[in-house]
Amino acid sequence: MPEKILLVEDHATSRANIARFLRLHSYEVVEVSDGEEALKLLAAETIDLVVSDLALPTIHGLNLTQQINSNWPRVPVIIISAFMSDEAGKLIMDGKGEFLAKPLDLAVLASKIHQLLASKS
Repeated sequence: MPEKILLVEDHATSRANIARFLRLHSYEVVEVSDGEEALKLLAAETIDLVVSDLALPTIHGLNLTQQINSNWPRVPVIIISAFMSDEAGKLIMDGKGEFLAKPLDLAVLASKIHQLLASKS
């Protein structure tokens, strides 16, 4: 059974491109456009990894990451953004998430996902 990745990205074109790439790498991808949808889905389904934009409507990516770490501590989070904030830096330094800069290098994303999923098993 393929690993299931939750992709949280409010920009529809970016979300579609990342999801297509991940599916080509044999991952099951569930797509949502905001943090509230992400939390509902995490509560309802088994998710192996989350890839989330930082600037999201409803719940900011940092708050989403903190909630994931509190409620689903075994689910790794990759934060994607064109901007690195002090708060994002603190989460990463505390080991609560990984950060990849936009524009995304999809090969780097695939490598990071593989690394995080392999370290879970």
